[in-house]
Amino acid sequence: MSDKLPLNPNEALSSLDSAPPNAAPPEMPPEGRVYTRRAQGAAPAPQNMRRGKRLAVVSMVLGGLSVLLVLVHFFVSPLNLRLTGYKGEYFALLPMLAACGGIVLSIIGRKRLPPGQDSAATMGLISSIIGFVFGAIQLVACTFVLIGHFGL
Repeated sequence: MSDKLPLNPNEALSSLDSAPPNAAPPEMPPEGRVYTRRAQGAAPAPQNMRRGKRLAVVSMVLGGLSVLLVLVHFFVSPLNLRLTGYKGEYFALLPMLAACGGIVLSIIGRKRLPPGQDSAATMGLISSIIGFVFGAIQLVACTFVLIGHFGL
């Protein structure tokens, strides 16, 4: 008798006919399920791959959003300062928050994807880091503007 589990009932019945009379019946997985063991370093299950791809795409979106928010704040804030006096110091936190979310999701997504398919998560990580760094620079610049304005 072979160590391989039969995948359909017909194979199981045919193996029962050829088995000796005192032999135990072969074990079968429940209908519609196939159980496999994952070796060390093997590709993750398809469901984890789908989740990893989703996380990678969301991290790319958050990274791009953080860079976009930095650019919007960079170009809109001087205009607001001239027209209304608003300096936009709290708006400088938004790119950093979006970038933090993108960094976390891209790291989780990279862990769930096999090495050859994690390019979207890597792009999300890079764009999130760029958005975080420029957001931090912008936050420091806004802080210096406030210090200069109020004379602290």
